[in-house]
Amino acid sequence: MAEQLETILVVDDCDFVLNVLVASLRKAHFVVLQADSGPKALRLAAEYTGRIDLLLAAVEMPKMSGPYLGKELKKSRPDILMMLTCGDILVGNFGCALIQKPFMPRQLVEFVNIVLHGADRSQRTLQFSAGSSSG
Repeated sequence: MAEQLETILVVDDCDFVLNVLVASLRKAHFVVLQADSGPKALRLAAEYTGRIDLLLAAVEMPKMSGPYLGKELKKSRPDILMMLTCGDILVGNFGCALIQKPFMPRQLVEFVNIVLHGADRSQRTLQFSAGSSSG
């Protein structure tokens, strides 16, 4: 039987960033759904009948922030994991993994795998930056 691929919903309002994230994750053999806004991501998730393992979203986006999007998605998909991307240094606990831009595609894939397959799946306050290989 074929191994089930993990599905990641990627949301970023910057087309360039969105395209790089999607291409990097697809190259690493993830199933990738993409949206350029929180409202579009919510509609996409509502229409998608399969499992979504991870939300990868920008912290700051017009119309709906990444943290708010994650909170809304958890209502219908309580098992979804969340990882936020940000370009600024952020202080605080978002209750999920946070990856600091800029990062290389291989680092993104490494950090996504840590979030998806880490030993302690309840520990979702990891922070990643280009200089780190773990939270």
